[in-house]
Parts: sequence; C-alpha cells; structure tokens
Amino acid sequence: MKKRTMVIVAILLASLFLTGIVVASVNTDVGEKIGTDVQNIRESVSTKLIKRFESLYKSFMKLALPKSLNKFYNGSVPEVPSSEWVGEMFILAGALDGMIANMQAGDMTNANKSYNVFAQEYKNVSKKVPEWRGYFDTSAVNKLGKDLNAGKMNETSKDIEKVAGTCLKCMGERRAQVWAKFYWREFDTVNISGMPWLDGMLALGVDFGGIAANAAEGDQNATKNSFDQFKSLYTDVKTACSNCHNTPRYYYVSDDVFAKIDQMGDNITSNNMQNVQTIQKELGIQCYRCHVLHMPAEDMKGKMS
Repeated sequence: MKKRTMVIVAILLASLFLTGIVVASVNTDVGEKIGTDVQNIRESVSTKLIKRFESLYKSFMKLALPKSLNKFYNGSVPEVPSSEWVGEMFILAGALDGMIANMQAGDMTNANKSYNVFAQEYKNVSKKVPEWRGYFDTSAVNKLGKDLNAGKMNETSKDIEKVAGTCLKCMGERRAQVWAKFYWREFDTVNISGMPWLDGMLALGVDFGGIAANAAEGDQNATKNSFDQFKSLYTDVKTACSNCHNTPRYYYVSDDVFAKIDQMGDNITSNNMQNVQTIQKELGIQCYRCHVLHMPAEDMKGKMS
C-alpha cells in the first residue's frame, strides 16, 4: 500500500513538474510578447513626448526675448558691437572692472568714482527692458557703494560677487538667444549663383560628393565635371560670405583652402584619383568647421522667427 502511494505521489509530482515546464514556456512566450509590446508603447510615448517637447520649445523660443529689446538692436551688424544695448554692457563692464582694479591698487578714490559710474549705469539699464527687471538687484548695488565707501573690504568683496552674479545670470540665460536673433542674418537672404542659400549649398554638396564617388570609380571625366561645378559654386560662396562678413575669413573660403582646391584640380588632370579622394576629405573638414559654427545659431534664430 505504501509502495503504491509513493508511486502515485511520484507520478503526481512528475505531472506537476512537466506542467510547470509547459506553463513556464507559455509564460516566457507571453512575457516576451508583453515585454515587446511594452517597449513599443514606451517608444511610441517617448516619440510623442519628444515631438510635444520640440513643439513647446519652438513656442518658447518665439517668446524667449521681450519685444522691448528690439529697439536697442536696430541696425545691428554681424560681428560688430553696433547696438545701443551692447554699448551699455561695455560701460557696465568697464566701470565694474575699473572699480576692482583700483581697489586692488589701493586707489579708493578712483574705485569710488568707478563705482558711481557703474551704479548709475546699472540702474539706468535695469529700467530699459521691463521684462528683465528681475535680473537686476539695485539694493545689492547700493550696499556695495556703502561698504566700499566705508572701507569694509571683506563685505565689499561679497557685494561685488553678488552684483556680478546678477550680470552672469542674465548673460547665461539670454545672451545666446540675443546673439542669434540680432547678430545672425537670415541665410535665406543670401544667394549663391542666383540660387537661395539652401539650394546653393545642396548643389555644392552634390558636386562635392560627385568628386568622391567618381574618383573612387576612376572616372576622370566625370570627376572633372563634378570638380568644375564644385569650384565654380565654391568661388561664389566666398562672394556670398561678404553679405555678413566684412573682414577676411581664415577658414572655409580662405586662400589656403582655394590652394587645396587647385591642388585637387591638378591631381584630377594627372589622373591621380587616390590623392583626389584624400584632398576631398580634407576639404570636408573645412565644410564641417563652417557648419558647426553657423548652423546652431541659425537653427536657434529660425525657431525664434
């Protein structure tokens, strides 16, 4: 009887064990499917959240700078600190630096004179853009003047740090946007060989890529055709740069780059396609240097428009 009972128990245990394996297998399949579904849902939700965030960011950028700032940047020119606002910033920075330099030299009379210029300018500027008044702390500036006049150097140092902190906060949060909006011209207004900037750059990119592709195939005639079109457009790009720049460029369209382009042409003529491909990669670095400098600000400006 005991033996029969033990056999039944063994059969039951074996059945349970096998059932467990099957259930586990089924559960694993179901688990994997659920896991895949959850991952897909997460990716879908993430994509939607990212798109919503990008839309929100574009809306934020359009409202990033107050309209009251516009009048101070009328007639501003790229690379030239020509706006009224920048002139005010130079006065502020010069007076603050002058005060600190005089303090370090022990010339407290002139330190106080520099402070007076700074304090007056600080208060004037704080009223010019009403939306930015929160960046200014005139009470801290007043305390700085009192401590400086009283010769409390330890307190004065703390005051300077606090006041300078208000300047740094404003510049840290607003300067990049201001530069993008007021110092960056619209590339759409610049033409290359009669084409809008973007179309011209796309054509330039196709010719540039054609040089590499045809050179790799050893097709001298096709490489020369792509090169001739590329060089012609590239020369026009140099002219187009003068729409924004009135000083020499030291990369991308500089003399050394055009010498490299001429070298590429010589290698095409001599049918040295290996050198042509090498030079093409070197010129690509120049393209990248221009892109990495100009495109972030242009993208920001575009979002603010």
